[in-house]
Amino acid sequence: MRTAGWSAWRPRPDRGDLADDLRYWDLAIDWQDALYGGGDDDGEGDRWDEVSRLVAQGLKSKQLGERAAWSARRYATAQAEVMASLDPEPSSSEVSYPRVAPEPPGPTLDPDAAESLFTAVMEEIQWQDGVYGSRLNTLLYFGIRPEIVLEKAVAMEEALRADRPGYLYAGDRGQERETSRKSFIDQARVIQARALTQLGEVGAAGSLLEELATESRRSWTLAEYARHLLREDRLAEALELFVEATAFRGWYRPAAVETAEAIGLSEAAVEERLAVRGPAVEKELELRELGQRIEREAPKFALADQSGVEWRLSDLEGKIVVLKFWATWCGPCIEEFPHFVELLETYEDDEEVVFLTVATAGSPRDQVAAQIEEGAFTFPVLFDEQGLALDYEILGYPTTLYLDQSGVIQFKREGFYEDGYAEGVARRIDALRSQ
Repeated sequence: MRTAGWSAWRPRPDRGDLADDLRYWDLAIDWQDALYGGGDDDGEGDRWDEVSRLVAQGLKSKQLGERAAWSARRYATAQAEVMASLDPEPSSSEVSYPRVAPEPPGPTLDPDAAESLFTAVMEEIQWQDGVYGSRLNTLLYFGIRPEIVLEKAVAMEEALRADRPGYLYAGDRGQERETSRKSFIDQARVIQARALTQLGEVGAAGSLLEELATESRRSWTLAEYARHLLREDRLAEALELFVEATAFRGWYRPAAVETAEAIGLSEAAVEERLAVRGPAVEKELELRELGQRIEREAPKFALADQSGVEWRLSDLEGKIVVLKFWATWCGPCIEEFPHFVELLETYEDDEEVVFLTVATAGSPRDQVAAQIEEGAFTFPVLFDEQGLALDYEILGYPTTLYLDQSGVIQFKREGFYEDGYAEGVARRIDALRSQ
């Protein structure tokens, strides 16, 4: 009876859903084997039939997450089948930059293959906003339905400008999120220009690309406009833009050389232009990497560190203050500390710079002490038990603020990025020294 009573009230697994999960895991493995497992040429027709059958089965899943995953597999299947039907790509030794920039750049597909790829793209972007750009570019590569691509790219730009969720990595915050948002907006506008070109509206495409290259000076936006100028036979202007794109650390030197040769100039002419433009562009990139100056007076504080020493912002006037907000539960914060220690060693004898860290509210003193002891850290850790992070408008951790000698916040860096870490800190400190 006890057994019967137990079974009467205990929660029962939904065996239908469980079976569904297991079934579609098996299907996914079978799909991968069928698509990527190879096979002889004679069985290619059977292979694609089998892959398509597995995709159709997967799309019948009762769970939305499973169906979203299978929409991505359907796209991968359609793309792989299309690529397998094309002639092999030329070897790298045969690849050269075209003297003109055709649109679309890829081969024309037969109607059935084009429709299959188009349907797969449309279904996938219904599920996953984040794949919009790359999938629309796939359609443009083959010149498939540019009028629909244009419509979708406009919608993508509108959604990004309204900062709707789904298009950006959810972990990005503050400055990093804004940088990503602007980059995706630029991508949407390039897609629009390419679609307009395929629709024969070359003038409208040129105006859009010129505006983009002026407002958002990046290597790829400059190169996109340069390619457009090639279509209009404006080679001298295209050359200057390819040189500029190369100076912006882009891989466009071969395009610049070939464009120069097309108008009777030598490779040396490209090098001469790069030598002139390079230093100015590097300076522009350095300023861009610093970020826009905030120029906001820092809220005053008086906080004690782990040794009981009180630190007052008013006592630090005349010094550059690097103020780092962190939390005990923040993985990137802890990951950053060894690099932060190296910075302290670098600036150990520099009396013009002070490094302080602030353990934000929600970081218990005992946990802070344990992490400091474990890492053998000796830098000052101030305890924010008064909500200082709110006064400083901290949105995520770690966040590093750079205060100038007058106590004004000039730069803000959110997150931890190992590449170029020390160089980025030094660049901001040097900018404050020389102001």
